[in-house]
Amino acid sequence: MIIFSIIFRTVFFLFSVWSIIWVLGTLFKKNFIKGIDHWFVKLIILLGYIYVAILISCLTDYTTNYLVGRFGIYALTYFLLPQLLWFEKIQLLKIYRIVLALWILYVLYVDIFIYLMSINREYTRSTIYGWSFPL
Repeated sequence: MIIFSIIFRTVFFLFSVWSIIWVLGTLFKKNFIKGIDHWFVKLIILLGYIYVAILISCLTDYTTNYLVGRFGIYALTYFLLPQLLWFEKIQLLKIYRIVLALWILYVLYVDIFIYLMSINREYTRSTIYGWSFPL
């Protein structure tokens, strides 16, 4: 599960970076990136289906909360939003790709940022109760 999560996050990170490069490349009317973009979009759509398959197989497992996230944010990010890329008009919208890329980057790294910011807290008896005595 950890290896899949690392691969999943890496591919979605690369898709976000690629979407930003794609938008910048289309500003200069370069057509050579069309094939790479088509491949990346299909890969993200396929990963959305794999995500749903894993989610369904883990419905009774403790990892369901990890897979769905708070308020279903991971399901929205990894499955629903990339499925809109099936439509070519939406796929070619530059603003949608930029917003999708920034949203994916936000979801991928906000939980890591929160975890890293909470590392410095002390969870000892003296900080919880305000006093401590030796046992």
